[in-house]
Amino acid sequence: MRNLIFILLLSGFYALGQDKALNENIELLKNKIANSENTLKLKWLDSLTVLVEFDEALKYDSIARQTIYYALELDALHVAANNTSKLIHYHNNILGNSVEGQKIFENFLNTIESVNSNTIKARFYLYGADCYAGLVDFNTALQYYNKAKELAVKANNQPLIGSIALKTGGIYMETGDAVDASKHIQDAIRVFTKEQDTFNLINAKSDISILYSQNAFYEEAKKERDEAIVLSNRFKGETAVSLLYYNAAADYRLIDNQKKRISNLRLALANNNSEFKRFYEPFFLCDLTIALAENDSLEKAEHYFNKIKNDPETYAEGIQKEMYIEVLKQMALGKGKYKEAINYGEQHLALKRQHEGYVEIMNAEKFLSDVYKKVNDSWRYEKHLINYYKIKDSISKVQNVKSLTYYQTLYETEKRDLKIKAQESDCLLYTSPSP
Repeated sequence: MRNLIFILLLSGFYALGQDKALNENIELLKNKIANSENTLKLKWLDSLTVLVEFDEALKYDSIARQTIYYALELDALHVAANNTSKLIHYHNNILGNSVEGQKIFENFLNTIESVNSNTIKARFYLYGADCYAGLVDFNTALQYYNKAKELAVKANNQPLIGSIALKTGGIYMETGDAVDASKHIQDAIRVFTKEQDTFNLINAKSDISILYSQNAFYEEAKKERDEAIVLSNRFKGETAVSLLYYNAAADYRLIDNQKKRISNLRLALANNNSEFKRFYEPFFLCDLTIALAENDSLEKAEHYFNKIKNDPETYAEGIQKEMYIEVLKQMALGKGKYKEAINYGEQHLALKRQHEGYVEIMNAEKFLSDVYKKVNDSWRYEKHLINYYKIKDSISKVQNVKSLTYYQTLYETEKRDLKIKAQESDCLLYTSPSP
C-alpha cells in the first residue's frame, strides 16, 4: 500500500511538472509573439495554437482564431486553412457544437478555393461535411463528402480517402441505404487495413457491426464488435471501446435483451475517459436513463434524470435535443403521466421524421402506439402500430437482405485473404478474441 501511495504521489508531481512546463512554454511563445512581426510572428502564433490545441481551459478557440486572422493578413493561406479545419473539428466533433462549426466552415468557403493543396482542401471539406451530418442535413453532408473525396483522390491521400469513405457510409446507413453503406464502409476497411491504421479500422469495424445489426445480422454484428473491442483494448482506445459498448446496447435493444442493453450502457459510461468524453457523455447518460425508465427502474432512472434536467445547456441543446425529448417521454410514461408522454412522443416523432432516421422513426411510432393503447385510443394506437410494422417490414425486404448478404460475402472473402497475408507478415490486425 505504501508503494502504491508513493507511485500515486509521483504521478501527481509528474503532472504538476508537466503543467508547469506547459505554462512556461506558453508564456515563452506569447513573449515571442509580442516581440516579432510578419512571418516570424505567424510562426510563433501557429506554434502556440498547436501547443494549446483543443484545450478549452487554455483558450484554444481564441488563439486559433487569432492565428487564422493573422495568417489571412499575410496571405498565408495554408496556415489559415489548416487552423480553420482544426477549429471546425474542435467545435463540431469535440464540443458537439455543429452550428458553430458550420458557421466557421461557410465563412471560409470563398477562401479555401485559393489554397493549392488538395490534401488541405479535402480535410477542410471533410470537417465541413461532418457539421452538416451533425445537423442531420444528410444531402448537404454527402455533397461535401463527395467534394472531399475528389480532392483526396487527386492528392492520393489514402488515409483521407478511407476516412471520407467511412463517413459517407455512415450517412447512407442513417438514411437506410444498406447497400451503399456497406460498399463505402468496406472500402474504408480495405484502406485502413492496407495502411495498418488500427484506430480507424476499429471505427470502421464498429460501423459495419451497426449496419449488420440494423439489418438483423446480429451474429455477424457481434463478431465484428468483439474483434473491434480486442483491437481497442490493445490500442488503448477509450473512445472506441465506449462507443462499441454503446452500439452493443443498441443491438440488445433491438433483440429485446434489456439486461445486456443496460449493462453495456453502463460499460460505455465507465469507459468514456478520452478527450471526447464531454461530447459522448450526454448520449450515453440519456440512453441509460431511457433504458432504465423503459424497464421499470424509475428510481435509478430518476438519479440520472436529475443530472440531465439540471444541466439543459449540455443535455437539451443542439444535437442533444432529440434525445432529451426522448428522455422526457420515457420518464413521463414510466410515471404514468400519459398526456405528457403523448405530447413528448409526438414531438419526438416529428423531429425524427424531419431527419429521416428510419430505425429511430420505427421506435418512435412503437412508443406512441404503446401509449395510445394505455389510454384506450384505439384509432391512434392502430395507426402508429401500422406505421411501425411498415418500417419494420421494409427493413427485411428480400432485395435489401440479399444485397447486403452479397456484399457481406465479398467482405468476408477479402477479409479471409487479408488475414492469411497478415499472419504471414506476423500482423495481428484481425486477431479474433479468445472464446
